[in-house]
Amino acid sequence: MTPLLFLSGWAAMVAALMVPVTLPVAVAVWRGHQGPPPREIYLGLWWAGYLGVWMAAGLSVWATRDLWPAGAGALLPAGLYQLTPLKHACLRRCRAPLATVQTFYRPGSAAAVWFGVRYAGFCLGCCWALMAAMMLVSAMGSWVLVALATVTVLERLLPARQAHRLGVAAGLAGVLAGVTGLVVRL
Repeated sequence: MTPLLFLSGWAAMVAALMVPVTLPVAVAVWRGHQGPPPREIYLGLWWAGYLGVWMAAGLSVWATRDLWPAGAGALLPAGLYQLTPLKHACLRRCRAPLATVQTFYRPGSAAAVWFGVRYAGFCLGCCWALMAAMMLVSAMGSWVLVALATVTVLERLLPARQAHRLGVAAGLAGVLAGVTGLVVRL
């Protein structure tokens, strides 16, 4: 698979999964804008920073794809990451977009890009493993993609306790599927 083809799929996945749940942040950035440049430019700079981080992450997934286990084995690292404190810390910040805006928002064009990069870092920290697994196990069938996408979105939209339980359950399921996939290949 060429990097351009991979990044096209990655961009579509980011648009489908991340843009809808970041709309509260975009609205807060829009409302918080003061002075030149026009709001549209400022919001565009925020999106450029945000999407730039996700595209860089996509390139790193593509570049390291041969290091990941194939098929169901790709679910193992994703499942393990679901259980880490780093994943949960990023998810807490990502799930509180208004608090994140209040904490990190600064006026100015460069600050808009930096805020987009910073917020994308939190989102990336909570979702990268599931999204990488989606791209790497796509040959397993659409039901796997739908399941991983559902977990990715629900973790950000459900109440915190339910989202945590779902994340742990998804992590354990990923570990089990990954180990099973690796054992079957042997």
